[in-house]
Amino acid sequence: MKIPDSIGDEKVLKRPLEKNKELVKKAERKISKAVQLLKSGKPTYSDKLRVDEDKDL
Repeated sequence: MKIPDSIGDEKVLKRPLEKNKELVKKAERKISKAVQLLKSGKPTYSDKLRVDEDKDL
């Protein structure tokens, strides 16, 4: 992880609160969709993520 030199270097900390809340809501929707796909037997795989199906999630 790269640590910024100062808080002013981080764009996310400069965003309005409402914008950050919307980003969180979008992320929650994406997570919910991925969970539903996983439960229906259609997991969302990517080249960067490896899932060991023998282990519990």
